Amino acid sequence: FHSPKKPTITLSKYCHRIYEYTQCSESCIYIAFIYIDRLLMKNPRFKLSELTIYRVFLAAVVLAIKFNEDHCFDNEYYSKVGGISCAELNLLEAEMLWQLHCSLY
Repeated sequence: FHSPKKPTITLSKYCHRIYEYTQCSESCIYIAFIYIDRLLMKNPRFKLSELTIYRVFLAAVVLAIKFNEDHCFDNEYYSKVGGISCAELNLLEAEMLWQLHCSLY
């Protein structure tokens, strides 16, 4: 989840961008925060920082959308919204899913 450099966009603007362009419900954003909380609880050595939070948030939102929404875009679209490559998003999504022990309910 570690970014090589700090993004230039603020976290607030990034979160708003993800919410706006993914067209997800507010509940998916709340669920994403629950996933992040679970990630931190299951992995006490994992630390959120300016270099990790953007990617963790994106992966959590994508998982929340795919598990809870009737409609979702493909990862190519979500990766463009999040400003990373599709291959990287695929890895982040799989890693978060594994770290959460596939427990998305």
